[in-house]
Amino acid sequence: MGRLETVLAGRDGRYRLQRHMLDRWTVVVQTALNVPGFPKRVEGDRFLVENVTLSIEKTLGDMGSSPGMVVFMDNGAGFASMIPVSGAEEAEVKRLGVAWETFMDWGRVLDIDVITLSGAVSRDRLGMPSRRCMVCGGDAKTCARRGRHPVGILRDMTEKMTGMGVRFLSDR
Repeated sequence: MGRLETVLAGRDGRYRLQRHMLDRWTVVVQTALNVPGFPKRVEGDRFLVENVTLSIEKTLGDMGSSPGMVVFMDNGAGFASMIPVSGAEEAEVKRLGVAWETFMDWGRVLDIDVITLSGAVSRDRLGMPSRRCMVCGGDAKTCARRGRHPVGILRDMTEKMTGMGVRFLSDR
């Protein structure tokens, strides 16, 4: 299986698990890293995802929601976590995810998705600003779609930001 097929199979595995969780819970919070290029793993990714996930789980509980469990998944799409939640307002959960993604400069490597039976909750739908490109500060989706920045530069920045996040969380 080639690299692309491996990533697609990993994404399919994530999707199947999300759908299974949504049979019982109303929202699934998925935390992963935006890792350009291949492989979809970088040093420190597991530590960063695990610690952000546990913080999100605690905050969800503090908000009065009922997180069901925490599931960690490592496959061709990279390392990720999923938390199924009941009693959560999806917009508030998305705002929590966006806060993590914008918390510090290194938060831009985080990819925190809020998924419901009707699909992912988007920033746009909530009137929130789009994700910023880590290289130029423009709209990240536009930069990615147009291939504005070399993958090597994006990957280097991702690795540096992941390291910054690991150091920050290690010092807490």
